Amino acid sequence: MEEKDLLFPESGQDTNVNENDLDGEWLRQSGLYSYWSRMWARELKLKDKIWLRKKILKAQLYKKHRLLLIVEGKAPSDSRVDNEVHADPEYEKVSIELIDAEERVNALDSIKWAMEQKKKSLEQLCNTRDREYNMPDSYAPKRQAREKRLDEWREKSEELDRQSRATAEGKMKIKR
Repeated sequence: MEEKDLLFPESGQDTNVNENDLDGEWLRQSGLYSYWSRMWARELKLKDKIWLRKKILKAQLYKKHRLLLIVEGKAPSDSRVDNEVHADPEYEKVSIELIDAEERVNALDSIKWAMEQKKKSLEQLCNTRDREYNMPDSYAPKRQAREKRLDEWREKSEELDRQSRATAEGKMKIKR
């Protein structure tokens, strides 16, 4: 059952794995992860801007309501001024904006996590498929290419070891 994301409905398609096109999924994975990471960073920046705007507004409203209480002849205690600030409609509006921005950041963080899980699933599916069908040339195993290079390096290293041993043994025979 596919869960619908109400904030980012397009994420459902991007986080699901099409097992009939593993190579295509593998090729798209890094681009999709990059896209969702940039979206997350953008929303995080927006959330931080709203948080800063809220902090500045709170300071301005604090000053305003403190002066109003003094003009009214009331004692401007911190709790009374805080109550006035939190009751201000402008402050409430910015607070709601911040809550909405935090929700978007959290949703995008979940999508990023889902993309990481998709990558792990793709690695497992591709490796299983490649072992079952003996497909060393598929796109999925960048790891296979790396392992092939390592095997070649090991073979060359072993060959050099054999040659150096043979050379050393040849020198020993000559000295005897």
